Amino acid sequence: MEIREEIKLYNSISKIYDRLLIIPDTNVLLYLYRCSSNASQKIVQVLEMLKEKTIIPNQVYMEYLEHKDAEQSKIKKKYENYEKELIKIVDKFESDLSMRIAVAKKNLYPKSNLLDKTIEPNVGLIRKEIDNYFQKYRNEKDKFDDQIERIENLVKYYEENKKISDEISMDLKLKYISEGELRYKYKMPPGYEDEQKFKENDRNPKTNNFQYKIKKFGDLFVWKEIIDIGLQNQEKCIFFLTNDTKGDWWELKDNDEPIIMRKELSKEFRDATGSDKIAFMELLKFYKVFSKHFEIQDQRTEIELNVKAYVENNITEKYKEEITLKIESYVRNIDFSDIDDEFAISEDQKCSINNLDIIDSLVYFEGNNAFYRIEYGADVELEFFTKDKDGDEILLGKVDVLVVFELVVERDIAQEEADNPKFNLINYNIENVVSPYDLYYD
Repeated sequence: MEIREEIKLYNSISKIYDRLLIIPDTNVLLYLYRCSSNASQKIVQVLEMLKEKTIIPNQVYMEYLEHKDAEQSKIKKKYENYEKELIKIVDKFESDLSMRIAVAKKNLYPKSNLLDKTIEPNVGLIRKEIDNYFQKYRNEKDKFDDQIERIENLVKYYEENKKISDEISMDLKLKYISEGELRYKYKMPPGYEDEQKFKENDRNPKTNNFQYKIKKFGDLFVWKEIIDIGLQNQEKCIFFLTNDTKGDWWELKDNDEPIIMRKELSKEFRDATGSDKIAFMELLKFYKVFSKHFEIQDQRTEIELNVKAYVENNITEKYKEEITLKIESYVRNIDFSDIDDEFAISEDQKCSINNLDIIDSLVYFEGNNAFYRIEYGADVELEFFTKDKDGDEILLGKVDVLVVFELVVERDIAQEEADNPKFNLINYNIENVVSPYDLYYD
């Protein structure tokens, strides 16, 4: 389907509603566990209103069953882990402080006992505040149980109302595997970008079996089921709902932003079914289109679904220069003299940031404000120089440092721009050192 026709399809839901067919991918069903309780509730609400118009490919269903227990466990641990982490921090603080005061007493620092007596009740107050907080918001834990129950009820409807397609027969599966080897060899979509992920575990005895080795064809199995669903529903307008935005499903812009389904897939579907009424939708687009159609929009859900693009296009671009300066400041203030004494006589340093990657990003809300927390990783090369008697620069050595840091920015949800950045160094790791000896004597 051409992009103009696809946009037209998105914007005419009311006209095609009676012929609509929704096919969710595994990553969409699992995302309902990974997002916030509020976003999960709002997305499930839309999916429930479309449940009669939904078909789940058997491959999607089996993958969902394989991973759902792990996702549910993560939800339950969110709350418990937060409480445990805070208590652990206080325990360590109290232990470190007690040890340091004990050393001070041993060295006869004046009135160390008074310091001990002053700090002890204040640590107790911190513990009490943490306990009060979790007692007050204990009902938040119930939200996680409700989140799991909502998703389970939705899937139960699919199970009980024959909304899950039949399992692919073994003969057909073997045929698809043989076809898949050829498709992946020549980079024919979908799924070839997953091949490397499964190759990395080839030597693991636990994965040296048929069921694991065919997992790399999971996307292909899903696609073949979509074609089969299309054959049985030729008059339907099909939306494949997926959060997999890799290039083996989508035509991508230069910044890897998905535009439309791959042309090869569109042609394959049309050749096999005689219909071109299929389009791919990311979850954000799906939620915007259908929550508007049902008049149940929720701005916070849209903000959460759009967090990755917003962080890349609005926050990282806006603060790129400031981020660069902060990283340079972090690295220049590291004491490298313990690595090599020669670095201590450096008169100048040149700092180069080779890569800046977003490791993780999330958004949370307080009142009318959205707070974006982004974790970045940066590969930094630092060169140390001194000068000879003629004033010419002499390279003393190089150090490669991996810096991980956090940026938190605040945004009024009624506004587009985020502001008030706060930077926090998480850790750094020295990856490689080139000493003067390595440079001049090796």
